[in-house]
Amino acid sequence: MDDHVVTALWRAFDARDWARALGLLSDDFVADWPQTCERVRGADAFIALNANFPGRWRCHLRELIEAGERAVSWVLLTDGNEIVHTVSLYRLRDGQITEAVEVFADSGEPPYDRSRWTERYELKLPTG
Repeated sequence: MDDHVVTALWRAFDARDWARALGLLSDDFVADWPQTCERVRGADAFIALNANFPGRWRCHLRELIEAGERAVSWVLLTDGNEIVHTVSLYRLRDGQITEAVEVFADSGEPPYDRSRWTERYELKLPTG
């Protein structure tokens, strides 16, 4: 998993190494964010959007599934207060990412009492 292009992208984002991240995306890169119905066209626009996002967010890659020219990642994003779960579906070509569909979900309390069917657990971020 260490040398996969998706792993490299999340490491570059975590380090705020925007030049490195840009090199991992194809020029015709497109990202969709279904929860807000937004589409980002072009690697330059995607990197600029992320570079200008407010706050200092850390990226913790929890899981990566590779399947040929496809990959799926689960990442925890945190600014030290909030934790956002991110599941991303990627299309790959020639060692670069060409497409991403990213779904973001905030952490929080369940929307209603369903405790008789569930148990709560503590979400722990990796240290370091």
